[in-house]
Amino acid sequence: MEGYEDAAKRKLWEELRVTSCLKNVGQFKMIDEGSRKFVGVFVGKLQQHPKFDHDKIFEFIYLERRDLITQVRKNHENFTPTFLLVYEHFRRWERKSG
Repeated sequence: MEGYEDAAKRKLWEELRVTSCLKNVGQFKMIDEGSRKFVGVFVGKLQQHPKFDHDKIFEFIYLERRDLITQVRKNHENFTPTFLLVYEHFRRWERKSG
């Protein structure tokens, strides 16, 4: 059975054609379209530029941390519900980690 980290690395390659060393931020459960979803959150740094299939990923945007915080606060409707839950999980981890 594939673990969270192996799945994250596989999805990075399949969807963005990049590799990265990942740090596990944790897991959480959520309801998505009526189904229970188990989500693993990881952080890493990219050394390559992502290459993605525009049929699968609509847009790839890089934002500075302060700009992302502002956008989430002021324009949260521009983000998917899943992204907002993952982002909140990450922010809690970040505050705990110092």
